Amino acid sequence: MAVTAEARAAVEPKRPNMIWEWTKSLIIAVGIALLIRWPLIEPFKIPSCSMEPTLQVGDRIFVNTWVYCVRWSFNGFRIPFTLHTLWYSEGRMLPGSDPERWDIVVFKSVENRVEKDTLVKRIVGLPGERIQIRDGAIYADGKKVDLPPDMPPVQYSRPAMSNKFAIAEDDAHSLIPDGHYLMLGDNSNQSRDGRWFGFVPKHHILGRVSS
Repeated sequence: MAVTAEARAAVEPKRPNMIWEWTKSLIIAVGIALLIRWPLIEPFKIPSCSMEPTLQVGDRIFVNTWVYCVRWSFNGFRIPFTLHTLWYSEGRMLPGSDPERWDIVVFKSVENRVEKDTLVKRIVGLPGERIQIRDGAIYADGKKVDLPPDMPPVQYSRPAMSNKFAIAEDDAHSLIPDGHYLMLGDNSNQSRDGRWFGFVPKHHILGRVSS
């Protein structure tokens, strides 16, 4: 049976509405995802062995992005198809709790134009402390810092080169500036961490690993 002009007219105007409904649903879904990931919790997958045995390659983790207070949106955003990261603020939206020693955190690298700019390490040095690695242990202001009971027996290594952070004794390589932290991997021999790239400012920290 032939379709009349009236029947076609009744159907065709609905097509743009359907496209708009799909577009609107997609926008809402993306918006909800961003609202969850940015201020509350964000998933990550462990890509390397730098945090073994605590975190294994391929482990999936959730990061509490609220615990140190919400960051400004898109601060630290990697521009697609480039190695450029967007930074426009050194603060956070509201004052929040400070990171603590031995927290495992996900943060943005302080190195420029690196392929992997999101890292996961453990905080071992706090603002204002003078940190040194000696005999496999962490020393803060000359005193040995004991590992917490729930942490594996990590032995921190000293790279052969002496001009490294937490190795050299001058202020530039041992004294952590205000608002900065020293991050190290649990698998010390296989971790490119704060010994190489130095101290990380708080606004680079995305959040604390929660599960």
